[in-house]
Amino acid sequence: MKNSTERLIPLAALFQVARLVNDTGFHGRINDAATEPLLQALFEFDAPSTEAVYGGLTRLRLGLDEMHQQLASADRSQLHIPQLVIAMIMLAKTVTLSNERLRAIRAGLEAVQDKAVHYPLTHDNMLAALAEIYRNNISDLSPRIMVKGDELHLQNSSNQDRIRALLLAGIRSAILWQQLGGSRWQLIWGRKKILRELADLKKHL
Repeated sequence: MKNSTERLIPLAALFQVARLVNDTGFHGRINDAATEPLLQALFEFDAPSTEAVYGGLTRLRLGLDEMHQQLASADRSQLHIPQLVIAMIMLAKTVTLSNERLRAIRAGLEAVQDKAVHYPLTHDNMLAALAEIYRNNISDLSPRIMVKGDELHLQNSSNQDRIRALLLAGIRSAILWQQLGGSRWQLIWGRKKILRELADLKKHL
């Protein structure tokens, strides 16, 4: 797999995060199967490959499809999806400026990892623990991510935990994307190139 193609794997994860956050905020919709690989990536500290971080490309199919849809023919009514992706990328860059903050996030994840022995990743207890890491280490940073949706769903505490856990996973994927050479300018100005590379990446499904 080419480096430029491999780079799209965490970008697909970012689009998957954005879609799931959107579905939770607007509809209270839960998709544990699509959420699990994103949360799994938080605990893959020494994965042998980018694909292995998420447990395989097929687990990112929702994100791959969402990325293609948004870049090929953006739906103006869904512009908050790519806007959320860009917001996570910008926030991730801020997070990486502080080694102390990164160490705190890593320590928090290692502590939460012990809970995974007793609970599935999408269990309410796991989501609450991951949401706490986001609150303590990321929520105070700029630019702050403003999640849109229906107040009925956004005010639900379980949904709030799920959204924060997903955003934490999004920050992890954004950092990985940047480590592989990705930048938000590529996303803004290089859509045609990304779509060509995306077609190559889907051949591995």
